[in-house]
Amino acid sequence: MKQIFKHIKDDKKTRDSDNTLITAVYILTLSALTFLLFHESTINMIFYLIVFVAIIYSSRFLRFLYKDWAYKNDIIGLVTFDSDWIQIENVNQRISIANISKLTLQFNYIKGKRFNHRDIIHNGLATLKIDLKDNESKKFIFLIETKEQLENLSQILKDFYKAGIKIEEYFCRNSVKTFLLKTDWNYAEIQKLKTELNIEK
Repeated sequence: MKQIFKHIKDDKKTRDSDNTLITAVYILTLSALTFLLFHESTINMIFYLIVFVAIIYSSRFLRFLYKDWAYKNDIIGLVTFDSDWIQIENVNQRISIANISKLTLQFNYIKGKRFNHRDIIHNGLATLKIDLKDNESKKFIFLIETKEQLENLSQILKDFYKAGIKIEEYFCRNSVKTFLLKTDWNYAEIQKLKTELNIEK
């Protein structure tokens, strides 16, 4: 299993924005529509409703204006994850999993997507800290852009777990702990996976 991601510059802000501007647009537009509901004719209301839907749809594009959004000039190369190694292209370095003692992954889901309908629009940025057995450490940022990339990364993490690497995974702004990039496992599922991956229970 192999998956390639875009490597993002080290000084990029990774924390997901709370989408305050988008929320403000929603509230102001809904407030205006509520006011008009009691002051306009049915025909005008239909027109305003269409405008409201158009504003809500277009407001999603405001998310691209936030500083945590990854643009073309933020990309500095590629990072490749393989079941046996991690390669950082721009420094021409391949790290064998045999030399890794611990991984700490903080990820913000998928770029431009919501985890559920009440969620914010995520920037897709992920930070990986690699602790090596020689006591050195490395850290880099990469971008998750598709569901396929996220699923492939989960499969690769399985191989890393099987190799005995200690892994800590955290999701989004509140650092919710995950396992194989998911938060909704039940207890029985987690125990079964831990047995399969040779993880201490």
